[in-house]
Amino acid sequence: HQIYGIPLVDLEALTQKGDTLFRPNPDDKGEPIPVRRVYYRPLADEIRQKQPTLHYDLKTLSTEWFPNPGDQLLWSKHTMVHLHGHPNVPQTTILAEASAAMLAGDLSKYVLKRLGGYGGTSVVLNVTREDIDRIPASVRGSWCIQKKVVYDPWLVTCAKDKKRKVCTELRVIMVRY
Repeated sequence: HQIYGIPLVDLEALTQKGDTLFRPNPDDKGEPIPVRRVYYRPLADEIRQKQPTLHYDLKTLSTEWFPNPGDQLLWSKHTMVHLHGHPNVPQTTILAEASAAMLAGDLSKYVLKRLGGYGGTSVVLNVTREDIDRIPASVRGSWCIQKKVVYDPWLVTCAKDKKRKVCTELRVIMVRY
């Protein structure tokens, strides 16, 4: 944010007038400043967890969202469950549709993800039968079970005394204009 001159603003500090979102003036003087574009969508899970007091209605704002929260659904867990057999997509199945054989097998080869989860807050990395049993049958349609991706170690750590290669996930965002 510092490189591009984009200020960080607390969600609770924003206000609404009409369909316009405003942020406080940094000098605590003068009129609030209109927010024309939000460069990072609030994480739904974080809002649910922290329950901030929002002084605006997200549905009535003329503010542009970058990335647009709706675009996130184009290439996400929601889409991956439909791309069976693609060599670049890990096997992903709606939990309610998972076969008994899959669920009785080696669950350590899978991750569990809530379809509406953001920021990794609803991801279970080392799945056990107990994790699956904790999810009520009535909501298993909103969870997916995904085959773990095996990453190659390629990134060298910065530690002077223990330089080693580690595995990491690199995410790329492609923006459509």
